Amino acid sequence: MDIVHKGLISLKDIGRKGENLACGFLKKQGFAIIGRNYLRPWGELDVIAQKGNDLRFVEVKTVSRESSGRPEDNVHPEKLRKLGNTIQAYMAAHPRVEDWRFDVITVKLDLTSKKASIGHLKDIIIGA
Repeated sequence: MDIVHKGLISLKDIGRKGENLACGFLKKQGFAIIGRNYLRPWGELDVIAQKGNDLRFVEVKTVSRESSGRPEDNVHPEKLRKLGNTIQAYMAAHPRVEDWRFDVITVKLDLTSKKASIGHLKDIIIGA
């Protein structure tokens, strides 16, 4: 039974689960989560994490079926443009921050086995 299409688990719930798993993954890497769902009219930063002076803006892409393709394929040029504008807004509101990086964390959920695989694409964009 495909529980996504039967309405038992919404796409929003799957996305939230992916973000929670990504935050746990980052914490295991020594990062502190300093923000989630930083929303502006033109875009949203899923996770903002920091380890020492290493500030990361993280886009989390989650899929729950093989037919959904690769999660990272959903980070297309228009999405990157919106994320860039949102990062600029964050940086303007936090002028003490100078160096930052943009990463993508991919989450593939197997809803039957209740297991997940996580990938970390680092340094997609490096800002200073």
